[in-house]
Amino acid sequence: MFLYGRIPGLLLAAVLAGFYLVLFSYIHKIHGKLAFSLACCCGFCLLGQSILYVLGNLGYQYACFTNLPLVSEGKISILLNMMLLGFIFSAYRYDHVLEEPASRHFLVSRQTPAS
Repeated sequence: MFLYGRIPGLLLAAVLAGFYLVLFSYIHKIHGKLAFSLACCCGFCLLGQSILYVLGNLGYQYACFTNLPLVSEGKISILLNMMLLGFIFSAYRYDHVLEEPASRHFLVSRQTPAS
C-alpha cells in the first residue's frame, strides 16, 4: 500500500470486508456447537491477522508491513491460513450431513434374522 497509495489499499480493505462477510455468513449457518465454536475461533484468528496487516500497510502500526492478509511471503503463514480456512469449510461441509429418517431405523429394528 506504500507503493500504490491509499485508494488501492482501501479497495483491498473493501474486498477483504466482503470476503469476511461471506466467511462469517457460512460460519453462522453451522448448527453443531463444537463445529461452530471451532469455525468461529478460526474465523476470528484470520480476521485479527487481516486487521493487523491492513492497519500496518496503511501506516497505523509502528513497523512497515510487507505482506498482505491471506497472502504472504511463503513459509508457514500461508500454510496456517489455508489450514484455518480448511477447518472452517470442513466444519460447514460436514455439519449438513443428513441422518437416516426415523422410519428407516424402525424398519431395520423390526426385521428378524433368518434362521
